[in-house]
Amino acid sequence: MTTAAPLKLARLARDLPGQWGRAVLGDVGGVRLKLFRTEGEGLAPEAHAWAEALLMVEGELTLVLDGEDVRLAAGDLQLIPAGCVHAIRPGATAAFLLFDPEP
Repeated sequence: MTTAAPLKLARLARDLPGQWGRAVLGDVGGVRLKLFRTEGEGLAPEAHAWAEALLMVEGELTLVLDGEDVRLAAGDLQLIPAGCVHAIRPGATAAFLLFDPEP
């Protein structure tokens, strides 16, 4: 997506389809910007060789980082170190922006 106008993240997230709606908004310096929306579905544990950052746009969710629950709400930014096992607990209704180098 290429545009000079500001992106309205909350509105874009509401328009995403399905339980795990996703849109790639662009790339900045080799980092992909991905907008996600979840409506109750969790995310199974995973880990990557790269670090990620998760910026909450709307709602709340519980992120599990190396077995520890971290509650996130709109406006929160969570860094996820490379190699950290992470998951999202079921029951969340949220939109977030994920920064990572994965295509």
